[in-house]
Amino acid sequence: MIRSSSLSFSYNEQNTFNFPDIQADAAHPLLILGGSGVGKTTFLHLLAGLLRPKSGKIIIGERNISSMSTRELDKFRGGHIGLVFQRSHFVSSLNVRDNLRLSQYLARERQNPDLIREILERLNLGNKLDQKTYRLSIGEQQRVAIARAVLNDPDVILADEPTSALDDANADEVISLLEEAAHAARAALVIVTHDQRLRDRISNRVELS
Repeated sequence: MIRSSSLSFSYNEQNTFNFPDIQADAAHPLLILGGSGVGKTTFLHLLAGLLRPKSGKIIIGERNISSMSTRELDKFRGGHIGLVFQRSHFVSSLNVRDNLRLSQYLARERQNPDLIREILERLNLGNKLDQKTYRLSIGEQQRVAIARAVLNDPDVILADEPTSALDDANADEVISLLEEAAHAARAALVIVTHDQRLRDRISNRVELS
């Protein structure tokens, strides 16, 4: 479960955002819609603990991440928050397996090659374990990013513009994979996007303006 209340953030006096209260759980994914410049990515970075709010609270599970120290937050994020960015950030010199092993290492999780294989097979990537990530298609890279997001059994998955570079068929597939992965992990799913194609896909939604 993730929820926020009275959340605001300021880059400077001329650039301040006040965000609506949100709530999402494993049974109710949340879609956050908005055009350019309304603070979508800022909102996602606040929910992920990558930025600190000027005011308000962000609760994940039973923890108020807004009150955590930087060190506590870094540790919490690794074990409780899965992130899927618009552009997948992988270590290009490593193959798919080792990129996921690196994610476990950075989250201070035990190396678990069987779990990596299981998740990749679930996402139809079992034959890509030894492939360098830069040799994958955009759709395959998105699926590896989803695998990385669910690898450490998160409480919440946050996805930033996961479909913006995809055609209709691949966009639909990625959203289905996100929903299935979140359901399997019993994690809340929050998708932040300007992609109006998703409007009718997820009924629990808010619009930023």
